[in-house]
Amino acid sequence: MGQYYLLVNDEMKQYLSPCFGLKAYETYHNDAEFYGKALLLLYHDISCIGQGGGDFPFSEILSKNEMKMIGAWNKTSFSFRGDYAYYYDKYSKCTEDSEGSDYKCLNRIMCKIIKKIDNAK
Repeated sequence: MGQYYLLVNDEMKQYLSPCFGLKAYETYHNDAEFYGKALLLLYHDISCIGQGGGDFPFSEILSKNEMKMIGAWNKTSFSFRGDYAYYYDKYSKCTEDSEGSDYKCLNRIMCKIIKKIDNAK
């Protein structure tokens, strides 16, 4: 019982799902760190990397495929959508590999990237 949420980017046809399939209140308390880090990376303006001190050396620790995710959502928008919404069905059938779906879940690759960056501190 209760409404479950996804972060959806319709322009990119991608989404992030709460790691534990949680409701809004539970997501806020349990998944806020994952969402915050994932959104920071997805919206990062990569045009400024290398322009000054303090830049994170993404290319030194991430693969070329993972580097494509840095800034992938820059200049696009997303929404936080619940499963009571009339359009939720098109995301709920999505899988990590996106087979048979127009939308792709980014959880696996974003968790991998976040773990690499956290371990490189």
